[in-house]
Amino acid sequence: MDKLGGQTPYTYEPVTLKSFKNTTTVLSVQEPGVTGKRCRKCGESFSIKFLKKVDQLKPGQSVSCKCGHVLTWDNAVEAPYVVDINRKDYGLVVNADEVLSRPWFHSTSNPNWWKDVNAPENKGLFVHTGSRDAAEDRLSHVLEWSNDPNEEMYIFELEIRPGTKVQDDVMWDENRWPDTVKDNKSSTVTPIAPQGVTRYVNQWENPGEVSLIASPGNYVVKKVHKIRKTTPAQQKQVEEQFNTSLSEQLANFFNK
Repeated sequence: MDKLGGQTPYTYEPVTLKSFKNTTTVLSVQEPGVTGKRCRKCGESFSIKFLKKVDQLKPGQSVSCKCGHVLTWDNAVEAPYVVDINRKDYGLVVNADEVLSRPWFHSTSNPNWWKDVNAPENKGLFVHTGSRDAAEDRLSHVLEWSNDPNEEMYIFELEIRPGTKVQDDVMWDENRWPDTVKDNKSSTVTPIAPQGVTRYVNQWENPGEVSLIASPGNYVVKKVHKIRKTTPAQQKQVEEQFNTSLSEQLANFFNK
């Protein structure tokens, strides 16, 4: 019985993981009501109030943990904190078989993503997949940054090909960009374990969840979900409001 009252075969013990730089770290499991985010230096858990300050940082600004560790706005260079394992994904960490029994997702603005990663010139690339929530998390940021109301994104739903080996080692995504990431129009990651599927605890997209790294040949595409920033009806409404506003401005100008 876990602390939420549900049945679970796991005891939620801390897990030692390897990083992509071949160092190790120990991650605990997020407890109910706790942020799960800890100081990279001293390990102290951050409160919701403190993390709100972190989220509100602007370029050039920073806040410090009690130990003096500085958290900056630019967390694309180094994740400013360590994120413990999401409870619902703990089974994926300790039981490799769970990886094979669920779908995995990848979001991209490239409708030809699957064709591209399988192209001969991209041989050797490894694709990054995660939960549907992680794919939508990444998608939401891309759409937020886009100025095109008609921006289209695609979520590829994949399954692990039967017979694929899941590596024993579970990795920790240090997120020290660009050391661990190679962006080649397909959000690819170069792992240290190139055979089969490698699990890692994501520190970036839906932090604390388990994501995967594998070559395209280990996946089978089951479905492609097309997502737009706005629906055609919403876009029509925006255009009508703009045209009405413009007409009113022109009428006011000429009636002066």
